[in-house]
Amino acid sequence: MRRVSGVQRAAPFTFVGGSIRNGEQASPSTLVLAAGSEWFSIRPTELLDGRVYGPSDEADAVCVIGAIAARTLFGDVQAVGQSVEINGEPYRVLGVTEEPKAEDSLFSAG
Repeated sequence: MRRVSGVQRAAPFTFVGGSIRNGEQASPSTLVLAAGSEWFSIRPTELLDGRVYGPSDEADAVCVIGAIAARTLFGDVQAVGQSVEINGEPYRVLGVTEEPKAEDSLFSAG
C-alpha cells in the first residue's frame, strides 16, 4: 500500500475476535483491534492516561484500551501498567483512550 501513488500513510490492522479480561472481570462488548504503531499517526488518539505504543514497543505484548473497558476491568484503579488478557494472552496496558463520543465511529477504540 505504501508504494501506491498518493498513499501517505499505511498501517496493518485486523479485528480480533474474543474477549479482554482482568482476572474475573471481562469486557465482552469491547472491540479488539490489532494494529501496528503507525495506526496512531493515521488515527490520532486522545488519551486519558498513559501513552500509545510506538515502533520500539512492537516486540512487546502491550496495548491501549478504551475508557469504558478500563472502567469495566479496573474500576477506580489506574489501568496503565496493569495486565489484561486478550484471548488468553497477557498484555501490559500502556494507555487509556478518552471516553467515546456519540458521533465517533466504530474505530473510536471505546
